[in-house]
Amino acid sequence: MYGLTQTENLDNLSECFYDADQFIYDIDHAWAMIASRSFAGLMNGFILLLSTVAYVPVDLRDCYNSKEDVAKLE
Repeated sequence: MYGLTQTENLDNLSECFYDADQFIYDIDHAWAMIASRSFAGLMNGFILLLSTVAYVPVDLRDCYNSKEDVAKLE
């Protein structure tokens, strides 16, 4: 998908894919830190989780802005 969005100049759509990938990675990484049950793991995991959730509105806005690119892709 990244190659297709770059070839077709669908930059907003590629940003939406990047944000989704990063979101999943951050949630997974935060969960792994929390699951360690160490003090540092709990603190770092919850901080990462909260900062990731704080970016959800920004990520949703980026994906909303890509709706024109979705129409071009279709």
